[in-house]
Amino acid sequence: MKELRFFTAALVAVAVAVSPASALEWTTMGAQAMGMGGAGVANIQGPEAVYWNPAALGRPSMNAYGLSIPVSVQANVQGSVIAGAKDLQQCTNGSCNSTQVSNALNELRGGGLNADVGGGGSLKIGKFTAFLNGYVEAAAGPGNIDTTNVGACPGPTCISNNKSTLIVRGARILELGLGYGHELPWVPGLYLGGDVKAMNAQVGYGQFNIVSNNGVNSNFVSTLQQNSVTSGNVGVDLGALWDIDKTFNGVAWSPRVGVTGRNLNDPKFSNPSIIGGDFAINPTVRSGLSFAPFHWWRFAADADLTRNLTPLDGYADQDVGAGTEIDVFNRSWINIPIRAGIKHNMAQPTNGATFTAGSGVNLLHLIIDVSGEVGNQSIVIQNQGNTTRIPREVGGSVQLSFLFGGSEENHRLRDAGEDQPVTSDKARADMSPSDAARVRADADKAQQELNNQPSGN
Repeated sequence: MKELRFFTAALVAVAVAVSPASALEWTTMGAQAMGMGGAGVANIQGPEAVYWNPAALGRPSMNAYGLSIPVSVQANVQGSVIAGAKDLQQCTNGSCNSTQVSNALNELRGGGLNADVGGGGSLKIGKFTAFLNGYVEAAAGPGNIDTTNVGACPGPTCISNNKSTLIVRGARILELGLGYGHELPWVPGLYLGGDVKAMNAQVGYGQFNIVSNNGVNSNFVSTLQQNSVTSGNVGVDLGALWDIDKTFNGVAWSPRVGVTGRNLNDPKFSNPSIIGGDFAINPTVRSGLSFAPFHWWRFAADADLTRNLTPLDGYADQDVGAGTEIDVFNRSWINIPIRAGIKHNMAQPTNGATFTAGSGVNLLHLIIDVSGEVGNQSIVIQNQGNTTRIPREVGGSVQLSFLFGGSEENHRLRDAGEDQPVTSDKARADMSPSDAARVRADADKAQQELNNQPSGN
């Protein structure tokens, strides 16, 4: 087990070494992970593993190959800048006094709107997965605050001429790549994997005039495209997954631990000339664990090991989350998973918690999943007139998959309705069909011999 100890130490060293770095926040790709509090590093299987942990591509499992198409959207509001922008625009109709105008301008001094969208498709054949994913991360935060043009109209300082702005910035990133995972022959249950991807990034920056653009209701995307530049690079992701149950035969609850590093080569892209320099996507490292008390019940948890930047100035992201999944029918031809979870941004301790939930339906090879999330705190986005409040954080995900293959033994256990704790001697996911048939034949023979014994023996 020297190799195992060395490898574990190496993973810890890598995580510690990169933990002070900054990177774009981790997009919660896919409905299963979102419904379970954003946990996927040690739990995800099938094509999506290429994003969450490419090492899992080498692990035999139910629905081992096929096509997965997820789409996820998340948004959060920080501080009072959005309320200030809407209040300032409201004041242009002459309904505000000088105090209300001053309050609106003060609200513009902190926070902002941060949003990310992720989607794409992954096709897994054997231990290989080809993928095309896209991400958009954008934010609107405080820019210039015009304290001169705040007077009545008409007049030399008419508020309709106010030049207060929001700074809008973000990036659209496309990834086209190939991933692979494999079990180490000298350490059963330890999987390594990685992917290489061609990346194309369009980075944008703009000043968004609040009054002339009617508050925050106009199209941020067009504002970003006015000052944007496109460039390409190559990215590398690596992952490790330890199926402890397979290394130490007989361990209950099928525990797995994993770690994933995305963009470990620190790919850089061009910034618009108005900013200059490079737009760097620094390494992101995330760890995870999962365990299953029963075949139909699983827990999972993830934690960011890096403090990740966002397009919103002064707002960082470092999530920790956990969740559970219960299979209602747990059959090979039909299943309805129910998921619930909770997560928290450790980099913003006052933001509270975000609750997640999701469900879906698995019909033979067709799988449809949906999930959503909502923060337990609300925030004001308009004060003047009718006060409007929304949750601080919201999100949703939809996923469509066509998956095939998997272990015959795993199907048999589901169809039999096993309800005992998961152990390696009861459910070996990588058991070949011939081995599974031999085990069943031996068990049937033993049971028959027991039934034929004379009474009293």
